[in-house]
Amino acid sequence: GLNYFLASDTLSASTIAPEDFTISNVKNGKVVSLYTNIQNKLGKIGIHDMVDYYKVDDIANIGNLEWHIFQIQSADAPETGTIEWLAMEHGQYTVAIPYFPVLTTDVYEGYKFGGESATFTTEKPDSLYGAYPTTKRGVAGYLVLPEGWENGYYWTVDALSNYALSDLCSDADREMIHKQLAVMQQLCYDKAAEMQKAIAGMSTDAAKEYATAQSAALAKQAHELTLQLYKHVVTGE
Repeated sequence: GLNYFLASDTLSASTIAPEDFTISNVKNGKVVSLYTNIQNKLGKIGIHDMVDYYKVDDIANIGNLEWHIFQIQSADAPETGTIEWLAMEHGQYTVAIPYFPVLTTDVYEGYKFGGESATFTTEKPDSLYGAYPTTKRGVAGYLVLPEGWENGYYWTVDALSNYALSDLCSDADREMIHKQLAVMQQLCYDKAAEMQKAIAGMSTDAAKEYATAQSAALAKQAHELTLQLYKHVVTGE
């Protein structure tokens, strides 16, 4: 993660020191303004940089349930100057969806799907659609997603990412997945800018309705794309 902002690979596990990633308000035993030793060689950091940060190996992780970025423009009103970017699971196989949290009154149904827990088994399922090889406590087996998992945005990203990261996925399919998700992510960047301009001229009630509907539509589109990609690479559909 530090190397990402350094735009290099100069740091390693053997050379890194706690001072390299200090974030504190204490220096030389005195309370000071909050500071960090994390260096930034990228220049001015934009939302693209922060979303791409979650694509870095080990930060991008199938152990992530979800991750958030708050993009805050302090000169603007909180309603229009705060965008929350919400994404599911592995950063390389997901899309960060923009929300205006002060205005959002509801979220896309795909976030609300509960279902049961995934099931671990040592027996190979009849089909690997909705299942993937894994290891649990040193035992090799398969994780079978809960019934109706396609309705859940998280489970859909989970299915795609675990398949894409396995030996079952070809390099060509992996590249195709990245390209399609990148197109969807760019759509979200463009839509966020469009939404920000639109809500600036709306009443509070109208802005809430608009922002909630637009973000939900983006999440639905990203969910559907993720499921289509998964079905295509697993079943050929």
